[in-house]
Amino acid sequence: MKEWVKPVGDPNRYENPLRFLIKFKLFFGESALTMVLNNKADTAKRYVSAHD
Repeated sequence: MKEWVKPVGDPNRYENPLRFLIKFKLFFGESALTMVLNNKADTAKRYVSAHD
């Protein structure tokens, strides 16, 4: 999962933000996307600690 979000080594594997958001929405669902956008820092911290 971390590999997909933040690729290591090859900068060409970064995607443009809009395509990333679309893929994120498809992967996690609309509610997760809304939650992240509304509460980025807190959600990100909780997600990282839950998936570390």
